[in-house]
Formats: sequence, C-alpha cells, structure tokens
Amino acid sequence: MRKPWVIGLIAGAIGGAINIVVSTLMGICGPFWSLGVGAIAGYLAGRFAGAVPKRSAIEAGATAGGVAGLLLALGQIVGAVGAILIMSTLSPGAPVFGGTVPDLANATPAELIGVAVGGLGFGICFGLLGAMLSAAAGAGMAYLARALMPEAQSV
Repeated sequence: MRKPWVIGLIAGAIGGAINIVVSTLMGICGPFWSLGVGAIAGYLAGRFAGAVPKRSAIEAGATAGGVAGLLLALGQIVGAVGAILIMSTLSPGAPVFGGTVPDLANATPAELIGVAVGGLGFGICFGLLGAMLSAAAGAGMAYLARALMPEAQSV
C-alpha cells in the first residue's frame, strides 16, 4: 500500500515547486492549486490502487492527496515569505491592506518580527487550508475513479 505515498510525493513535489511561484504571485490562489493537485493525486491513487474495495481506494486517495497537500503547504509558506521579501525589496512604503510595506533595510526589530510572523502565519494558514482541501479532493476523486471503473476491474 505504498503507492498512495509515492503518488502523493511525486504530485506534491511537482505541485509544491509550482505552488511557490503561484503563492508568491497571488497567495490566495495556493489553496485552489492544492485542490487541483490533490484531486489528480487522488484519482491516480484510486485508479491504480489495484483490486481493493472502494473504501480502501478512497483511503488511498485521501492519503495521496494529504501527502501532496503537505508538500504544497511547504510551497505556500516559502511563497508567502518570498512575496514579502520581494515586496519589501521592490516597493517599500507601498500601501497594502492594513498599512504599508516596510523597508527591511531601515526597519525596526519590531517591524522585522511583524513581517516574519505575518508571512509565516499567512503561509501556514493558507497552506493548511490547501492541505485539507487536497486530502478531501483526493478522497473524492479516488471514489469517482473506482465508481467509473468497469465491474470486472473493481472489487
């Protein structure tokens, strides 16, 4: 039953690398990307789980989607911190929600801590949301993969 882990790791590694770019450019899109990658991982896990009952295929899909979602969450965290660093470098003082982008070169320690905690908090929040969506989508798509299989191939 190692296939779901392998499928989840492969999908998560590819999706996580892309999620770094996606979440750097637009952080709110990260959970939607996680939803899609989790669905793909779950479908593949459910389709190639072998001759197992539907319940086991759904568990395999949820596992593959969850593993992929955790790797995507890491990409979300890296992307959120990267976005703050890019914004602080390219446009310090620009207005954003709730204030302005700090200039990291001239920031006080309190501002630096606030930027770090804010970036990590945003990345963790949206990353965990994406991981949950990824696992749920993986389970759903594994169910559909098994339901659409001909009876001769499913148990």
